[in-house]
Amino acid sequence: MFFDKKKKQLQHSLKWSIPEARKTAELKEVNQAIETLKVKAKFLSGGQFKDVIYSKQFGDTVFAYFIIRTDARTEEEKLIFDGYMLEEDEKLNFDVSSSYSIMPNLERMGYFEVFERNITLWSFSYAGLPVNVYSVDGFGDFIEVTLPQTKLENARKVAESNLLKILHALGIDPAEILETDLITLQLSKMIEEQQKRG
Repeated sequence: MFFDKKKKQLQHSLKWSIPEARKTAELKEVNQAIETLKVKAKFLSGGQFKDVIYSKQFGDTVFAYFIIRTDARTEEEKLIFDGYMLEEDEKLNFDVSSSYSIMPNLERMGYFEVFERNITLWSFSYAGLPVNVYSVDGFGDFIEVTLPQTKLENARKVAESNLLKILHALGIDPAEILETDLITLQLSKMIEEQQKRG
């Protein structure tokens, strides 16, 4: 008896990873977007927070951030590091897991407070993509979708396809997508406004 063995298709793995990418778009109707995401995606968490953003510039458009996030309800404070734009060879010289011990030393490490913001955050997962909806006091309502780092070109294509599906479900034109994260967008707008004022 002979078995017809189907040859497994080999996936081409890249030598260098395709880096994580963030895609951001403004939301016209945040409540409607939340209701759609509750049906289409898996709700993970949410809440109201006060963020204090510390930033360090590593290149022309490359920033890393520390966010001191305080829960408005419990007043619990936590430190979040966000350096998705950094390349692997850019060493940070600290262990992120010991971030609490470095909190008082942010300025010594070259991270300076750039702004504070009050946010309401809803976190979802859609087909393996982290999807965050932010309502930022005085700035607006936004969706931020993360395409994870990968060494497989097909995996990135699938992630991009799923991004388009969630945008379509929310009625967002892909042409409105900004190729950045929300903090960098907010910081850029602030710098732009400061330059206009002279």
